Parts: sequence; C-alpha cells; structure tokens
Amino acid sequence: SPPINTGEHDQVFSALCSHIGYCSRNGLNAGHPYGAMVSADFLARGEWGSYSYFFTKVVDRPQGHPCHIKPAGEYAVTYLAGDYYNAAPAFQLLKDFFAEHGFRPGEFCYKEAVLDEVSMADPEEYLTRISIQVLR
Repeated sequence: SPPINTGEHDQVFSALCSHIGYCSRNGLNAGHPYGAMVSADFLARGEWGSYSYFFTKVVDRPQGHPCHIKPAGEYAVTYLAGDYYNAAPAFQLLKDFFAEHGFRPGEFCYKEAVLDEVSMADPEEYLTRISIQVLR
C-alpha cells in the first residue's frame, strides 16, 4: 500500500480498503490474507496501533506495481491469540526480547493473520503471526 504512518482508525481502515481494492483490480491476490507492516521506530516509541503499510503476499514479483520484498534473515516471531487490535502485549514481548539480548530490530515488524474474521466468528479466537528481523 502507499505509506499510512498513522494509528488513526478511519485512515487505517480507508488505506486497508484501498489496498484490498487495488490488489483485486490488478489480480494481485494469491489467496493469502493481507498483512500490516509496522515501522520499528513505532515499536520503539510504543506506538503499537500505528501502521506503516499494508501488504498482500504474491507468488511472483508483480511487474509494474510497487513491491516490498521482506528481507531474508533471522526473525523473532510471536503469535497473538485474540483480537489483533490488542497487540500491545505481543509487541512488548518482542521489544523486551530485543532489549534482553542486545539485538537490533529490522526496519519493519510484520503482522499476518493466521485465523481472522474470515475463518473465526469470535475475535478472541483470531491468531496473528508477528515477526521482526533480528539484527546482531
């Protein structure tokens, strides 16, 4: 998606709808749920409700469309059980892990739905994978 850089709900929701529409119109949906990228700077400041970009995984690099390639490397990963809007404890866990081990985070943290509103009726049953690159 274009840059979002806010946690303001209406702007985030509008950006998400725009992203999903763009992917649909351009045949960029490969069957994966969308995800969100959160700047490591937001995480450092505790701005866990702010989003930098939305993304959709694709099979092949799309020609003529903006594309971000997730860097290869080692990632710290946690899973958030419950509503993905209540991600503060999971982000704090990752932040504490990095501080405890003296690691530096990569540029973005990636939030990806594993179980979401499409597969689960109760938000407390959602499952979200949260990962961030580990730089030593």
